[in-house]
Amino acid sequence: MDYLIDGRVLYQNKKWSELLTELKELHIDDWDQEYNDSDVMDGTQWSLDIEFSDDSEGIHIWGSNMFPNNFGDFLKVIEMRR
Repeated sequence: MDYLIDGRVLYQNKKWSELLTELKELHIDDWDQEYNDSDVMDGTQWSLDIEFSDDSEGIHIWGSNMFPNNFGDFLKVIEMRR
C-alpha cells in the first residue's frame, strides 16, 4: 500500500496487515483518554480518533503539551517522524 500525503509517499511497500500489527503493538487502547499539562500556556495540541469498521465504539484521545510514553513510536509507525 502506498499513500501520498503532503507530497510524501507513506507506507511504501507495506501491507495493511503489517501496519495494523505495528499499531496493535503500541497498545493504544491502554492510553489514557487525555494528556494535559495545564502549566504550559502555549504549545502543542493533538488528537487521535480511531473508528472501527464493525461499528463498535471508537477511540478518541487528545493531549495538550503532554503525550503517552510511546507517542514517538506511534509517530514513527504512522511515518510522521523518522
